[in-house]
Amino acid sequence: MGAFILRNLKVYIRDKGTVFFSFFGIVIILLLYVLFLGDSIGKALENLKESRYLLDTYILSGVLEVSTITTTLGVLGICTDDTVSGKKKDLIVSGLAGWEISCGYIMTAILVSFGISLITLGGAEIYIVMRGGRALSLRALLEVIYVLGVLVICSAGVSFLLVSLIKSHGAYSGLNVVVGTLSGFMTGVYIPFGSLNAGMQTVVKAVPMSHGGVLLRKLMMEDAIHKSFLSVPEETVMEFKKTMGITLFYKGQEIGKMQHLTALFLGSAVFYFIASLIRRHQMA
Repeated sequence: MGAFILRNLKVYIRDKGTVFFSFFGIVIILLLYVLFLGDSIGKALENLKESRYLLDTYILSGVLEVSTITTTLGVLGICTDDTVSGKKKDLIVSGLAGWEISCGYIMTAILVSFGISLITLGGAEIYIVMRGGRALSLRALLEVIYVLGVLVICSAGVSFLLVSLIKSHGAYSGLNVVVGTLSGFMTGVYIPFGSLNAGMQTVVKAVPMSHGGVLLRKLMMEDAIHKSFLSVPEETVMEFKKTMGITLFYKGQEIGKMQHLTALFLGSAVFYFIASLIRRHQMA
């Protein structure tokens, strides 16, 4: 299976279209941030002491979350290409078991996505520091990397499930556009969580990756929130966290760190289980 993963990595690197789609969601968010979101959200925070620092950490934590979704889906375009071109039959004939083929695709997506996420995190930290912010502490940095790892695994699960239903390049391209756009809304980057109606808030809470986004915001924005809301009543700080999706509640109770992680792990298990059933049926 190692040789199959290496083959997938080479195919991914050579295919510029696939690489582009991997960064599609990130590019959209950064463009919207520069052209629209920066000014609109910035005006709402302009009275705070460290408003720029606060805004940068908010947007970049969202970029990190979206990167795990769009990159895994982008890499798994290899799976679609193999299906459409008929290479999947060659892989089966080569002696690879069905589960090995599936695991090979998934591991490739996880490796690439995690690598890109780390590069994005490094770029985000450099940008924040250059703009006058503060770099993450070693402990916070390690926690962010851990959350990114779990997010990548979960995102690879949902991406593999979606790709398993795709049977043409056109459908795959359309899926990338839809997911790249929706991910910005579902992660609260385009519209703050508190601005959504009750129904949409429930939908966002039901998406496992959203819980990873909450954890990233908590970690990356902690120092910025502390500096921006110094000497501000705790009620005001809590209201800000609720509005921006830094803190989520369920039936009046704040959702804790372990509950967020549990949602990610359970979501991953469900996605992989359903995808395995679909793949098993396709290869029968």
